Amino acid sequence: MNGDERAIRVMIVDDEYMVLNMLREDVPWRDLGMELVAEATNGKQALEKCAIYCPDLVLIDISMPGPSGLDTIRTAKTDFPAVRFAILTAHQDFGYAQQALHLGALAYVLKTPVPLEDMKRMLLDCRRTILAEREADSRLRMADQLLSRHAWEIRQSMMQNYRRGGHIPEQDWNYLLGDGSLAGIGGNAGALVPHPERSPTQGHALQAMHVHVLQLNRMLSRYPDSDVSLIKFSIYQSVREVVAECGGGIALPDPSGSVYAVRTVPASGSRTQADADVHRIHSRLQRFFRHYFTVEIAIGISSVAEGRDKLPGLLKEAALASSLAFYRSNASLFYAHEAKALDRRMIGWPDAEEAISAKWRSQLAESRLEGLRILKAYVAETQPEPALLKSKALAALRKADVPLERLDWSGMNDNGSQAEWYERVEELLLRHLDRPVAGSAGSELHEDIGKAIEYMQRNLHDNLTLAKVAERIHMNPSYFSHLFKLNTGQTFIDFLTKLRMERAKQLLLAEDLKSQLLCERIGFSSYPHFCTQFKKITGMTPSEYKQQARAKPPRPVSDSG
Repeated sequence: MNGDERAIRVMIVDDEYMVLNMLREDVPWRDLGMELVAEATNGKQALEKCAIYCPDLVLIDISMPGPSGLDTIRTAKTDFPAVRFAILTAHQDFGYAQQALHLGALAYVLKTPVPLEDMKRMLLDCRRTILAEREADSRLRMADQLLSRHAWEIRQSMMQNYRRGGHIPEQDWNYLLGDGSLAGIGGNAGALVPHPERSPTQGHALQAMHVHVLQLNRMLSRYPDSDVSLIKFSIYQSVREVVAECGGGIALPDPSGSVYAVRTVPASGSRTQADADVHRIHSRLQRFFRHYFTVEIAIGISSVAEGRDKLPGLLKEAALASSLAFYRSNASLFYAHEAKALDRRMIGWPDAEEAISAKWRSQLAESRLEGLRILKAYVAETQPEPALLKSKALAALRKADVPLERLDWSGMNDNGSQAEWYERVEELLLRHLDRPVAGSAGSELHEDIGKAIEYMQRNLHDNLTLAKVAERIHMNPSYFSHLFKLNTGQTFIDFLTKLRMERAKQLLLAEDLKSQLLCERIGFSSYPHFCTQFKKITGMTPSEYKQQARAKPPRPVSDSG
């Protein structure tokens, strides 16, 4: 037999010892591609051993003490539907054969006598049937997976078209609402199937949720392009499963990677259970994404409305509500009524844009940062809709001829907090400046950078960070980072490491310090980490450096006399 094919697991059930012994000893199970895994003498034992040994095929006698072979097959069809049976019996009545075949038996063989060749042919026929069924099941599972993935892509496309105002034919609603939990939504009346634990006579309406991962584009950038679709599908699956478990509903994928959920809630009266379901969904999803993706989420909740024709408006409400995460980084659950205060027209923007663009055209960092301060003041006063604000800000950057790369577009439109977005704008404004800012003269250090370096040299033992040093000289951290590299040609971290290594060289030659004390003097918490950095810069370990330096002959002193 082909050794690559998995052996068929067989159990024999017969109350006659001689039959059991003959089948066990005389049948060449291995040659037939089979493995004899268990024996039983009655139907009760057979059912117990089916649970333990999981046979693929059971060769069973009809007449036995207790449950007959046919009764055993009837019970097993319910408890162990994957197990197949072959009948071995002394009865020649064709009625038994009909009953056995009706119950799904694969073969019917008389055991008095049992020609070995006939038995082998019967077993091989059973094996071929079981392997064919196994392959068919495998193909069916693969087809289901492909269909599921295909349906997901169809639903994404339909959602995009639907949100843009496109029409969905009645017969296509099954693709969009295909998991059956809101089957009634496809009807013209917009009737909904309520949650099974709630009264079926109670009126129900729709409520939409919008779930999006904060800094989604940044998260996706951690993965190869080939995996992005899989990550988005994982996000969708997670929302779909949690919504189904917490009160029921359907999940609708958005091409951006966010997910909408549509649920039924009471059209009137108390909605305590519906609100509790929302908080359960929020809590479960928040824990899931923190644990598996180390990201935060925001969820927007729409108002409640009856009828399928209201769905586009509910989806927009939920998406707008979730965008409040831009302004309120300390929260992650937002309701539609809270988003009504957002300015969706950006009144007064033309005048503000003119002032901002004028500042951003400058090649001086101070001037560009002044333009950013004007933008911040405008946003603080008007609180515009985040998506509209980002679009207008990108237009202002283009108008000011600020160079933008491909990744800058996704970064500027990424969903996240207001503070994170401002940091990204500031980085774009300062990134391409090619001349020193006001206050620098030729190759001389900017006065504030000189002060920063002096402070760093005096405090190498301290836990120095860019933010800490910038605060010391009263400068914005991003601006300080840009100005530091412009003046020194190195990043803050690289320059700090170089200072520490120079101090380490002095200490290694001047004093016999213990390893831990040496680390403390130059701000390293770990001696192995210090050794790694020292060798990376000098090409030697601290011990090698000390030995080499001390082995050098002293310089000759000139005789002036």
